[in-house]
Amino acid sequence: MTSLFSIPFRPFFLICALIASINPVLWMLTYSGEIEIQTVFQTPQYWHGFEMLFGFTQALMTGFLLTASANWTKKRAFNGNKLIFLTAIFLIERIIPFLSIGKMNSFILLNLSQLLFLSYLIYMLIGNRNQFIMTPIVFLLSLSKVLYSYGAIFDWEKGIELGRHYGTISFVFLIVIFTGRILPMFSRRHLGFKPEVPKWVDKGSILFLSFLLIPSINMNRYLEAVILISLSVFLILRLKFWGAKKVFKFPLLGVLHTGQFFLCLALILRAASLFFQELDTAFTPLHGLTIGTLGIFGIGMMVRVSKGHTGREMKSDFWDKLIFHGMYICAVFRILPIVTLENYYIELFFVATVFWTVCFLLFLIKYSGILFLPRIDENLR
Repeated sequence: MTSLFSIPFRPFFLICALIASINPVLWMLTYSGEIEIQTVFQTPQYWHGFEMLFGFTQALMTGFLLTASANWTKKRAFNGNKLIFLTAIFLIERIIPFLSIGKMNSFILLNLSQLLFLSYLIYMLIGNRNQFIMTPIVFLLSLSKVLYSYGAIFDWEKGIELGRHYGTISFVFLIVIFTGRILPMFSRRHLGFKPEVPKWVDKGSILFLSFLLIPSINMNRYLEAVILISLSVFLILRLKFWGAKKVFKFPLLGVLHTGQFFLCLALILRAASLFFQELDTAFTPLHGLTIGTLGIFGIGMMVRVSKGHTGREMKSDFWDKLIFHGMYICAVFRILPIVTLENYYIELFFVATVFWTVCFLLFLIKYSGILFLPRIDENLR
């Protein structure tokens, strides 16, 4: 238990995988009418969206950023009682929607863990250049959580839309910024070649992504489509300069590039859905981002960090590859309704949910023990 709370990624990656294994199954059973879920939120769909955007995503970001910030600043990562407290608050938040404690009390309690995470991160990054990038992103995620939870509890549709929009934008910002830093470094380290990305490509990516801070409800659809397509072009150029064809020799790197590819695809689908509403079947472009991008990139980073920060060899075995390819199949099946135009939506939804759940269960089976155990090289230091 001491090892579990020795560094933030350990408990939060574990929780992230648990949420990813449980929530989609409950939502699938609810959607098909097999069970009925009663929460403080106006609809079960709002609960599902809250848990995936601000449960799964927040757990992933908390574990990753509080671990990475310790490396950036050379400070000791939060551990022991402080980490136990943050973890406990986050876990309590998962059951708040099911308690009869009043709407306002639920709203307040549902936002405590995010504010605590933000304060922890600010403390870690004081005096470090990353504070000027990371703190605004986490603040944006915190704001989106407040908007979404208030809208979902008090039936304010605009709050839900704004919360969903800024929630997805915050994690896209994080992925775009970090991949620009770490993927070329990983390529040099593991494949022996040095990708050279022109500065105008990275700057163009950040510029057009920044334009998306303007919500769709306040933007002309033609302008939004131009921004989305332009952003996808810049991101595709980054993949090209990163030598995307070479990286699949090293699955731990290939999975991160695949997450980037699905980001480009989701942006293109979103642009097309502005003119052809049937292409927005079952929030397909949104799930291209959450499943195709966040799911694939997230589980890739969870595997990579779990190996690297526990002293294990940075190589993918059969089970790692099975997890990665299962997530690729999941993303494809979740996007297929946009092609079939709802004819097979339930069946495709079911298949995607099965692949998603199995992949995160495999992560739990393989890495839970590792997350509870000390570094394998700890006795050598």
